[in-house]
Amino acid sequence: MEGGFRLFGRDHLCALGILFVVGVRLVNAARRRGVAGSRALRLGIAGALLASHASEWLVSWLQGWITLDILPLQLCDWAAILSIYSLPTLDQRTIEPLYFFALSGTLPALLTPELDVGLPQFRFVIYFLEHGLTVIAPIVLVVGLRLLPRSGAWLRAFYQINALAVLAALVNAALGTNFMYLSRKPVDPSPFDWFGPWPYYLLVMEALVLALFLVLDLPLRAARRAGSSGGRIPERDRV
Repeated sequence: MEGGFRLFGRDHLCALGILFVVGVRLVNAARRRGVAGSRALRLGIAGALLASHASEWLVSWLQGWITLDILPLQLCDWAAILSIYSLPTLDQRTIEPLYFFALSGTLPALLTPELDVGLPQFRFVIYFLEHGLTVIAPIVLVVGLRLLPRSGAWLRAFYQINALAVLAALVNAALGTNFMYLSRKPVDPSPFDWFGPWPYYLLVMEALVLALFLVLDLPLRAARRAGSSGGRIPERDRV
């Protein structure tokens, strides 16, 4: 079906369903293979994510719709960068913010996309591929391989996201962009619409992110109490 995007329409639900099935299969595969045995799987996810972003940049340049907004300064972009690095390296320092960034920012972007096209348009496919793999990556690492963020990771991630927001705000002021939606709300309907006008919605989002990070940390606390290793990987298993 070719045409515009419809929130929770057939195209949208189909994309979400495919990503859910793929994600479950990848998590189960990672769980069966373990850290050392999942190297090919992890490299495959990272490679597909890197290729999807490279394809978007190339196609946008060739077709003439490339803009400053394609610079990797959205929260979803930071999560994708962390995914591409964390999957092969298993670096605890980047797995921790990745978990919180992807599940608080990229996952909602899958549910309420800022899109104006549906299937079979390239931008629709690449959007869900990029965002879907970015969400799947931390779930594979944390749920599949049990590389749990350590105690206090939620608060460190909150400080880190605010540091990135300062950087994005400076770029927005210099270039007139809207990275991290700090200058204005998304054009399409989104949860931002519930939080009042600018700049008040930024204060609401700040409190909401802090609360959401804390909520995302609750299952990790339960897993750590149950005797998890907390994500520490013996040097011999790092691949």
